[in-house]
Amino acid sequence: MSRIKEPGFFAECVKYYPKNFEWYMSLFKDVKDEKIIGESSTHYTKLPLCEGVVQRLWEHNPEARFIYIMRHPVKRTISHYWYNVKCGGEHRDIITALKKNQEYISFSDYAYQLTPYIERFDKENILTLTFEDLTSKPDSTLKKVFNWLGVRSDISVSNIDQKYNALPETFKRVKGWGLLYGFRNSVLWNKVAPWVPKNIRSAGARLTLEDAVKSTDMDEEVNELLDGIFIEKVKNLELLLSKNFDVWKY
Repeated sequence: MSRIKEPGFFAECVKYYPKNFEWYMSLFKDVKDEKIIGESSTHYTKLPLCEGVVQRLWEHNPEARFIYIMRHPVKRTISHYWYNVKCGGEHRDIITALKKNQEYISFSDYAYQLTPYIERFDKENILTLTFEDLTSKPDSTLKKVFNWLGVRSDISVSNIDQKYNALPETFKRVKGWGLLYGFRNSVLWNKVAPWVPKNIRSAGARLTLEDAVKSTDMDEEVNELLDGIFIEKVKNLELLLSKNFDVWKY
């Protein structure tokens, strides 16, 4: 896999890494005789924010294959909102945010995201999995991936049950509009931080963050809103892929 986990090279909407092809290929400079190489940029399925990705990927490698992991769309959408809250990019209540920001719904509309790939690369080049299968039966799901890729499947993966990046019910969120937080995560701060006394750095960290709780008194309303939206979208996904998603209980 690429040395940077999510380079987003083929997504013009990703601005924090170079768009230089030599830079992109340098991410694979350690490749020797591996049969499969790849990367894992989630921005490649973020329509309508990131357009033109499929065409760029096809021009780079028309024989590329893709693994697309889908979580229960309601849970993914809610998780997306709270991630934005944590990072300081979302200050509205969840109902208002879901109604005003199209991306929350679109990114969980898997048929919408997959259709351009199927039209360009064909279904056989796309392996679709559910997040629920990956977390509840990781061994068999990974074997399915290895078999699909045509590599050895008789191997075990260490720490296979360990979960990363799960946001707890209570967490620290960026305070206000995150200007101080942005400065503390900037290139300039990284240059001057070693010269700043530790007690001042700690005080600055405390000023940028505040306590937050994921659950709200809107939880029932949120689920009712999203259930009404995604019932039809999951049906469209089942028709597109000719498979059911009973694991989501729709």
